[in-house]
Amino acid sequence: MLSILKLLLFLLSISSFLSSSSSTEPEPPDPPLTPSESLTYFNLCATSSPTLLTYTSPSYLLSKTSDSETCLHLLTISPSLPLLTSYLTFLRTHLPPSTYLTLINTPVGTETGLNMSPLSWIVYGLNAPVTSLFLEAGMRVNHVFRMEDGRKVTVLDIVEVLKMKGAETEEIEYVLNENGGKRYRELEEVNDDL
Repeated sequence: MLSILKLLLFLLSISSFLSSSSSTEPEPPDPPLTPSESLTYFNLCATSSPTLLTYTSPSYLLSKTSDSETCLHLLTISPSLPLLTSYLTFLRTHLPPSTYLTLINTPVGTETGLNMSPLSWIVYGLNAPVTSLFLEAGMRVNHVFRMEDGRKVTVLDIVEVLKMKGAETEEIEYVLNENGGKRYRELEEVNDDL
């Protein structure tokens, strides 16, 4: 019995040694993009070029413009549902899950002024199909962001403002409500009740 125990301890020590010696150092991050690389990449994003799907390096996927916009923000300017679907799948394939979720929910803007996520850009354009796609991809429907005056809002607050200005908001409002969307004041009321 004692020899079996010694053998098990010996095997455990060998296993521990092998696992510690075989671990590799994490790869260093890719170098930042040069201004020329950045310009080329973000032009592809802004023009919704499918060529951007050939850029697999995290240096590209995680890069931001001087205004902190990601490629996803730029793709929402003139959205193509097929390209956005491919791009979100592409990001999910090439990035760790936590990095992917952080990236798709990253707001762009200033510390105190306007600060909007890609979802809020699309909602502002009242694009219900892309809004559905973004929510299915993991974007947070109740992400709180700021307007230029510093006021905190959610995407449903944006819809409310657009509705007051006469926009047709029924379709987008339905999509957001079906996905648990709330106005900022509703979120505050829930927090006050806790």
